[in-house]
Amino acid sequence: MLSTGSSSRAARASTLPDSVSDRLEALLFPSAAAAMLVFIFVGIGRSLWLDEANSVSIASGSFFGIFERLKADNNFPVYYVLLHFWVRLFGESEPALRLLSGLAYLAGTITVYWGGRTLFRDKRTGLSAAFCYLVSTQAIRQAQNVRMYTLLGLLSALSTVFFCRIFEKEDDSQRPWMWYVAVNAVGALTHLWFAFVLVGQCAAVIIWRRRRLRAFLAASAASYLPFLVLWSPALYAQLHNGATGWMPRFEPVFVAHAFMDYYGGPYALAFYAACGVLIFYNRGQKPADATLARLLISCFGVSLALPLAISAVKPIFWPGRYTIIGLAPLALWLGAALARSAPRPALAIFCYLTLATVLVAHIWQRDVNSESGLPESNSDKAATGLLLQLGKPGDALVFTSLSRATLDYYLRRAGAQSRFLEIGFPSENSVHLGWGDTKVDDRRLPLLKAEAEDDASRLAGMARGTRVWVLYGASLAVSSILRDALNRRLKFEREIPLTGPYYLQVLEFSH
Repeated sequence: MLSTGSSSRAARASTLPDSVSDRLEALLFPSAAAAMLVFIFVGIGRSLWLDEANSVSIASGSFFGIFERLKADNNFPVYYVLLHFWVRLFGESEPALRLLSGLAYLAGTITVYWGGRTLFRDKRTGLSAAFCYLVSTQAIRQAQNVRMYTLLGLLSALSTVFFCRIFEKEDDSQRPWMWYVAVNAVGALTHLWFAFVLVGQCAAVIIWRRRRLRAFLAASAASYLPFLVLWSPALYAQLHNGATGWMPRFEPVFVAHAFMDYYGGPYALAFYAACGVLIFYNRGQKPADATLARLLISCFGVSLALPLAISAVKPIFWPGRYTIIGLAPLALWLGAALARSAPRPALAIFCYLTLATVLVAHIWQRDVNSESGLPESNSDKAATGLLLQLGKPGDALVFTSLSRATLDYYLRRAGAQSRFLEIGFPSENSVHLGWGDTKVDDRRLPLLKAEAEDDASRLAGMARGTRVWVLYGASLAVSSILRDALNRRLKFEREIPLTGPYYLQVLEFSH
């Protein structure tokens, strides 16, 4: 009896960890689902920033207008066409606009789960990979951004899954090939960086599946045929419009940014370290499906290394945005490694701690602009409210930098789109609302001075009693030229200390 009881207690003890793991894992799925809702909806109503308002401005036009506006920009049309229809259906409030990106983030997470489960034939791998996608601070940040980046992440995830299914699992049925080409065709017309997804896949084929290189090249050519037909003329204009001139050339720190932006910047070191400990805990185990893991890591590495190398010649990199193309293969690789090697209780606890940390950080920063880092009190929305209080119908509103798209959005929301006479300085900023040239050299200076004199003369000819409100800065080298011209023609009244994303203060002039 004693020996029987002892062995019974031993059996119960040996099954206790599995019982605890089952309970922890059972609660993790609803916890993660609830967290995703928080990531999508908490903070969804904060004010728009420049690129978001510019997206709305472009998408609000006709199809022809969208294509024409993008020629002066550096983006491709798919997201703007989707946003065009989205606005017509759901309006242009901040939550409505951001929900489109939130849904793409949700779809990207589901895609990674589907890929992990079907490619590795393991539900736990699918859940683990989806979790790594879901808690990515890059994906969460872009889920509340009226931009194309979560759509880019979704398309990259779909392309990665179909690529692995075709070239690693050797599924040659017609449907996966059709989906693969279709997804890549849409991705090509969504963002320039999607091309690096296919470059990474090409490298993986050359290294691990060379005998299928011809099939891959044929599929890639078919994928980019719509792009060549529809967008190559506009691409030529984009390559010469200077829209990427504000981006910095390659610096070694960009490599750290590319990896750390996925999971919280400097806090990513702790995330990766914890993953490493969990993955190498059982060092004797072989990785699940090593060939597939090699394909994923090759896709990930090359798709990031090439654009970073190009940035040494032509700047095309900016932290926190474009590298979302590598998130899906990274999440799939991490998910497979964690599900295979990490002890179940330790992995569940790690997931809960990560989820709690990311949740607290998201809620804490819910009212802070993710791009400028400014609170709502320093937003363009707040500036619009102040100008509507101070300004009268017929006054002039002068933009000296990149604040026009956002203020126009909030003036339109307030039904005051015709309240002010609007002038952009330099005038080229009114052609491309999302970027500007801040350089003042010997060639450009006379042109800016002449334009400033023309604008000052026009403003001086306004009706007596009207006022001129100037959003001054942030490029003082440019905006001070206009201020000097206005001082010669108008009466300077005061400086209003209102700092925003693209201005240092508001200047008031009268006749």
